[in-house]
Amino acid sequence: MSTMEQVIENLKTAENGNVHTLTDNELNLFDKVKEIYNERIHVPCTPAIIACPVKMGWIFR
Repeated sequence: MSTMEQVIENLKTAENGNVHTLTDNELNLFDKVKEIYNERIHVPCTPAIIACPVKMGWIFR
């Protein structure tokens, strides 16, 4: 979102959304996709909270 128009469009889209509207088949599909992606990860991702200070040269004492 780099413009106010994009923000407004996203807010309108969110207003039309409802919680708990996915079917069991859709939820199962998400689980299957997550499982496939997780199987392909060879090196786990470092959380940004850990990587960012190191990248910025911050030192913890």
